[in-house]
Amino acid sequence: MKQLHAYFVGQVQGVFFRDAAKKLADKLNIAGFVQNLPDGRVELSAQGDENNLKSLLDQLGNQYDIDDTKIDWTDVKEELSIFEIKY
Repeated sequence: MKQLHAYFVGQVQGVFFRDAAKKLADKLNIAGFVQNLPDGRVELSAQGDENNLKSLLDQLGNQYDIDDTKIDWTDVKEELSIFEIKY
């Protein structure tokens, strides 16, 4: 199991990005969270099977106009059980 922490820049707020991330994460058995940041970016922290995490990133990239993504991959330190939208 792997974990990623990503920041997305582009048309990612006000376009149901967080909702799509939640639906995809649930479908792919991924735990973590997604939230809007005050500077216009979206933060995503996710853990699960590495191929499923890559699929999540690919599908979000295909659905939204993302200008830049910063991704850090790590090993899981504390296992989560759900994926949630933070407000």
